[in-house]
Amino acid sequence: TCPTDQIVACTATEVSDFTDLVTTTDDRDDDPEVIQLPAPGTAFTDGMTITMTAEDAAGNTSSCDFTVNREEDTEASTITCPEDKSLIPGASLPDYTGLATISDNCDTDPVITQSPAIGTEFTTEVTVTLTTTDASGNTESCIFEVTEIPDTEVPEITCPADQVIACYTT
Repeated sequence: TCPTDQIVACTATEVSDFTDLVTTTDDRDDDPEVIQLPAPGTAFTDGMTITMTAEDAAGNTSSCDFTVNREEDTEASTITCPEDKSLIPGASLPDYTGLATISDNCDTDPVITQSPAIGTEFTTEVTVTLTTTDASGNTESCIFEVTEIPDTEVPEITCPADQVIACYTT
């Protein structure tokens, strides 16, 4: 008797050993051999069919099948934004996506987007939102501020040389 269809972790990459889930009975052999195909350790693909075959000492066989699927990913990635940043007005917003820290329970490579977009002209202050989207469409965002670099440079001034003004009396 085969187990019911199975759900495995969304991170599964290899077929598990399901032989312990099979029930076998035989009128002359107390322990028929159970063979699993594809074999444990084979590359896993979602929705694959597992065939279990029981063989007794006389070479008689019986088979059954069940399906194995990955669990549904309903959990968004976690994302941590970088600390607040500063820019000179008129500069273009750089790509901050590489500064975010991301982890995901299932997806190894979630997509990160930035708003306002990379290359947008910076004026004086902006809130940047970084959003991660995993392969199942789950999203999570974080924000940080980009402010103007304070102008601490003293202006230079060059005065003309002393001037002589003609005075007229009448």
